[in-house]
Amino acid sequence: MKEFRVNNLITLRLIDGKTVLFVNNQEFKQCKILLLNIPLGDQSIEEINSIDEIAEKLDFRMENEREYVDITEEEEFMGHCSNLQAWAENFYNTDLLHKSLAFPLLKALSEKGNKFAKQRFAEEIARRYKYGNETVRKFLSAGEYLSCLTNENIINGILFPEEAIFLAKIIEFGERYEIVPYFAKMKGISSNKSYISLQDGKINELEIRLGWGLNQIPREIENLSNLKTLYISVSRIYDGNLFEEEFSVPSVKRLVILWTSIEDLPDSFYYFPNLEYLRIRGPEVKMKPTISFEDSFKKLANLRELDLYSLDMKKLPDSIMNLKRLVVLSLYKTTLRTLPVSLICNLSSLRTLKLLNNHDLEIENTEIEKLKKKFKDFKLKFAV
Repeated sequence: MKEFRVNNLITLRLIDGKTVLFVNNQEFKQCKILLLNIPLGDQSIEEINSIDEIAEKLDFRMENEREYVDITEEEEFMGHCSNLQAWAENFYNTDLLHKSLAFPLLKALSEKGNKFAKQRFAEEIARRYKYGNETVRKFLSAGEYLSCLTNENIINGILFPEEAIFLAKIIEFGERYEIVPYFAKMKGISSNKSYISLQDGKINELEIRLGWGLNQIPREIENLSNLKTLYISVSRIYDGNLFEEEFSVPSVKRLVILWTSIEDLPDSFYYFPNLEYLRIRGPEVKMKPTISFEDSFKKLANLRELDLYSLDMKKLPDSIMNLKRLVVLSLYKTTLRTLPVSLICNLSSLRTLKLLNNHDLEIENTEIEKLKKKFKDFKLKFAV
């Protein structure tokens, strides 16, 4: 049996013709070891930054497919030893090993109490998520490595300075963020953390919680030039004005507000002038928060879908006529009393109209028939 000691934690042994990796004298079985036969003089390969990119370029084969590797078992063993020694000497730089080995191995080292490995583990996750290709980012996400990152790792290791300034203001109030590839993959809202998705060092999707210390959206949100989706969750005890500081975020296309407070919502949705989707869900209580769109409807020319749930609004303002691109309008459990049928019928892009369980709504049969004829997708349900 041949043995090669990389450092006090990593050892390789050649056992019965196979290279076996040990961490702290325990066999490391999680991953196969990749050995690449890299063609010399291939300029396209030399310009690539990581082993992962080279492996993709060469359409690599793993070590168990030995018929494709024209080297002896001992030569293969020495190749693995050389690779791991170089990796360790270069401060566990994950560019130097395939991702399927580098990250599980670095995680194992960090779990063995190696402080330097623990530090490098977080740093490498952040660095490769920011600068790595899509395959690497998917690997880090699927392997739940992103949950190992702290707020500090995200701010200092991934975000550009302008974006970091904003997030730093949010986490002053104890918010804990976890990176997800995109919000559609969220398994559910956690009670002790919020979510964020990133693209090329910039915030793409963001959840902000108000009422747990933070009382308003910081003006620095204007720094988020790539922000497309914003989720705002408001606690029952919230008594502030989330839009107290005036700002403008043209990049936001999708705004979702989960409002469990009975405080009124300000008519400031035009702070997001290019909104295409707006959903606001109020609390399931008798006293609902009041909301108005008189000013916002004048400035949301790109709005395509409006979904309002459990809110106090006696009527839709005449300014709704400005929503020329509105395709879907859903009103559920509001205090709406009247409906501007003529104005709604004049919204040329509107295709779907849902009026469900609006207790106080009074609408004539002739108006109902008019709406049925106008919209193929028309749903009307009165509360029992």
